[in-house]
Amino acid sequence: MTTDQDDLDFQHACSLVGEFLYFFATIESTMDAAIIKLFSLKEETADIITANMDFSRKVNVLKSALLDQLELTDPLNKKTFDGTFSQIREINDARLVVAHSIFEPSGDGVRFKRTVARDGLKKQNPEWSALRFSNYKLQMVAMEHNLLAYVATLRPYHPSLDFSDPRNSQYLGYL
Repeated sequence: MTTDQDDLDFQHACSLVGEFLYFFATIESTMDAAIIKLFSLKEETADIITANMDFSRKVNVLKSALLDQLELTDPLNKKTFDGTFSQIREINDARLVVAHSIFEPSGDGVRFKRTVARDGLKKQNPEWSALRFSNYKLQMVAMEHNLLAYVATLRPYHPSLDFSDPRNSQYLGYL
């Protein structure tokens, strides 16, 4: 039989997990909007394409497009850019724990129970405090802010068949 305190602790743990997933989803939604802009996708096809791309591929596409378009000659701007995308990859690693683990209340936070079967079997029981969740939230808000600034500068990609461009010379054989 559970007590009222057990129920409150469980609700608090669910709240922490739900809030983490919400802020992660805002980052992914911003990346989806960037991909839609980059490829000038129509509304009826945009969701099909972005929903079928895993998170890592979205990161790769967006980072590659931005590197192609931005002029990151200033070392500080390059460091900020690289840091943003490094943090996005790291937060995805944290998301894997949150999204793919059973969890329970632990102190003021959450204890996850996760089994990973890659290169052997690993059982993990990480505990995250409420402070850790709060720090992740602040990081994700900052990441989304940085992403939005980059997306604002993003131009749609329009491929060109300029045969003076060596990337397009392979098409000459088809003419």
